[in-house]
Amino acid sequence: MSDTTFAERETEESTDVSEEVVDEGVQLINEFFEEWLGREQRRNDGDVEMTDESEESIRRLKEQVEKFAPRLEGNLWLRNVIASL
Repeated sequence: MSDTTFAERETEESTDVSEEVVDEGVQLINEFFEEWLGREQRRNDGDVEMTDESEESIRRLKEQVEKFAPRLEGNLWLRNVIASL
């Protein structure tokens, strides 16, 4: 077993990812949510309105995840973020 802590390992792993890969990951997450939220009803304050159609919203979110999965999984930084959750 290693003497390094989780935080130390996470820091070491994150330094192995280039700034370009991180920027691409951030851009991809933004694109993911902008597209998904663009399909959902919004309140005037910008929050997604959760109505009786919540199950439908969840179904559409799952479809969005499936659509983006190959791109999300293809980004090393995002894989590291997801693995750390």
